[in-house]
Amino acid sequence: MTSAYRAVAHTIAGCVLLQATFIAWAMFGLRHDLDDGATVTKDYDGNAGWVLHGVFGSLIIPLLAIALLVVALRLKRPDATRFAAILLGMVIVQAVLGYVGEAAPIVGALHGALALGIMGISVIAGTRIGRSAPATG
Repeated sequence: MTSAYRAVAHTIAGCVLLQATFIAWAMFGLRHDLDDGATVTKDYDGNAGWVLHGVFGSLIIPLLAIALLVVALRLKRPDATRFAAILLGMVIVQAVLGYVGEAAPIVGALHGALALGIMGISVIAGTRIGRSAPATG
């Protein structure tokens, strides 16, 4: 179970890295399209970076965060459960910021900063769970 916890935690970190890649792809594609004379309206489809960022942010990472909490509860280790609960809370706030950011673009700065926090906490969680002694009892 410890290996599963570590794998899921590190997978979350990897997915955050992918998220940064996807949104960069989307934004550079937007810039390219504008330079080519495209007009951006509500009907603008962009490129696959937009879609992948949305899918990973609204589906994949939240499901992984829930899975991490389930694994942590099965481990019955307070440190694992604490990290998993914190990560799930951060992921929920991250999703809300992503949706709010569409109406208030400055919120996008918080969305990006929190992403780095999620990545950091998931790496710490996955690393520390293997170092601490399991709970007895």
